[in-house]
Amino acid sequence: MLDTQSGTICACNESAWVSLKALKKGVDAESLAAGLTKTFEVPPETARKDVLALVSELHLMDLLEQT
Repeated sequence: MLDTQSGTICACNESAWVSLKALKKGVDAESLAAGLTKTFEVPPETARKDVLALVSELHLMDLLEQT
């Protein structure tokens, strides 16, 4: 992932890439976490925490608009 404003390059693992594409489509955090739980066989609480951390980081980087 490339932040064209700052020139920052971030590497993503498969679950992060799936998450980014889902967020771009407008999927909410709870639905995204549920999907990650099924797809990657992670516990629901882990998926929820990871999604919230990703969303928070994207907001801090000004890469995700508040809805």
